[in-house]
Amino acid sequence: MIREAHKDRIAEFRSDRNLLDYSDTQIAGRMGIDKGNYSKYVNGQQRITQYFLTLFYQAFGDELKAIKLATEVANPTVAEKLEEIARRLDHLQRICERLTEKNT
Repeated sequence: MIREAHKDRIAEFRSDRNLLDYSDTQIAGRMGIDKGNYSKYVNGQQRITQYFLTLFYQAFGDELKAIKLATEVANPTVAEKLEEIARRLDHLQRICERLTEKNT
């Protein structure tokens, strides 16, 4: 029995699809399905199934992980930015303390 994918997984697929720099024809080819069928899924004429998503992630899962990792490295999280700011503030505080000691 073919099972329709959960709406969260479909949303994730659509987001992941946008990360790839391939045409629909190229994606369909790597998934091993006809381009016309792929288009029907993407355009909503066919319901996206778990099997469809399995084919997609088998074809692009590793590549998507690499893209997401590169994006994380290029775009540090808020926590990482705050840590960097804290390190810089500590450094500036030490400089201020040294200057104060020299002038007293």
